[in-house]
Amino acid sequence: GELQSDLQLGAGSEGALAGQLQLRLPRFSALRPWLPLGLHAEGEAELQARLAGTRGAPQFQGSASAQLASLRHAGTGFAARQGRLVAQFDLDRLQVRELSLLGAGEDGGRLQAEGSLEWQQGAPRARLQAQAERLRVLGRFDRRLVISGQSRLELDGRRLRLDGQLRADEGFFEVGRPEAPGIDEDVRVVDDAAPPPEPGLASRWRREVDLKLDLGERLRVQGRGFASRLTGQLQLKESGDQPWQLHGLIETQGGRYKAYGQNLDIESGELRFSGAPSNPRLNLLAIKPDIEHRVGVSVTGSLEQPRVRLFAEPELSDNDKLAWLLLGRDPQELAARDTALLQRAALALLAGEGESAVGRLMDSLGLTEFSVSQGEDAGAVLRLGARLSKRWSVGYERSLNATSGSWQLVYRLGQRFRLRAQSGVESAVDLLWLRRFD
Repeated sequence: GELQSDLQLGAGSEGALAGQLQLRLPRFSALRPWLPLGLHAEGEAELQARLAGTRGAPQFQGSASAQLASLRHAGTGFAARQGRLVAQFDLDRLQVRELSLLGAGEDGGRLQAEGSLEWQQGAPRARLQAQAERLRVLGRFDRRLVISGQSRLELDGRRLRLDGQLRADEGFFEVGRPEAPGIDEDVRVVDDAAPPPEPGLASRWRREVDLKLDLGERLRVQGRGFASRLTGQLQLKESGDQPWQLHGLIETQGGRYKAYGQNLDIESGELRFSGAPSNPRLNLLAIKPDIEHRVGVSVTGSLEQPRVRLFAEPELSDNDKLAWLLLGRDPQELAARDTALLQRAALALLAGEGESAVGRLMDSLGLTEFSVSQGEDAGAVLRLGARLSKRWSVGYERSLNATSGSWQLVYRLGQRFRLRAQSGVESAVDLLWLRRFD
């Protein structure tokens, strides 16, 4: 960069200032050693100002401008393709007349801001208002987020206030994925070149935060056997010495929940925040589809200590709930031919909520049912099945003693009615009505 100055400094803290200051930075890459890790910027900047006043109360008259060609942050995936800053010095005030940023790509969105900074009598005062329009703030493969809304940042002496309203236009978060390797908490890194932190620096500012967050209608979350679209409103607050507080309700909109090796449909679910952001209250109900009884699991409690219970409506014994949940049939119909299914159920229970090797294999093949059981003719029977959609499913069944098998295409008309088309040794179209008689 180029720096030109012609300054005259008086003695003492009240010494007079006079002169001119010109700064030209043709490449932002020269600032790379001072930029945060992972942040890359390309562009140019220029500053021209006349100095007056005193050391204790300096005055500037001039302008500052910057043109940004690109901006990228590797950790978040944020990227911008164009930016512009136009500011004006007016004695003891800096007026930001234009601050704009265009996200990368045609749908990267826009950020616009304006504000001012004053430094009268050594007490800084600042104001910045920002407006985002479908700005892509996260662009990683496992975390994507596009937001719109407005926010306001104010600084008055030692009081720092942030408020605003933000809405998620769309987003995707994959939870449970391990992060990049890091340093253990008991390891301390000492940089001899870096100055020691000033004691009490964090306590200089009295922070006041009041942000209202709307999850919108297109925010999806998946991981740890959970996949759903989330909606709701939250309020993030911080005041003085009080820690971060999060209040509001998040609700699930459909989706699935995998428990004990079974893919369950989420019927209802909510996360209620009333304090610490890391430990909301849970209330989730997931039902096994395509069976006669309403059977599934209920998850309650807190995020740190969830309680998973078997659910049935009407109420059943725990053994009956487990049989319907894991095998999808009346426990009174179980016989020796279901030994293989029971073995797989035991493996799923032993694996807990984690992903077992059997579950990973079935997911990779797109299967929802796989079993080898004993048939009525004392021969082994292989069954394969897969759900095509919420109502359609396809299956294949073959006795290992037979020369061919049979295909079945099933359409779920309701809780008790099924339309089944079968081809193979015997071809037929059947309308099934399922009813349990106690």
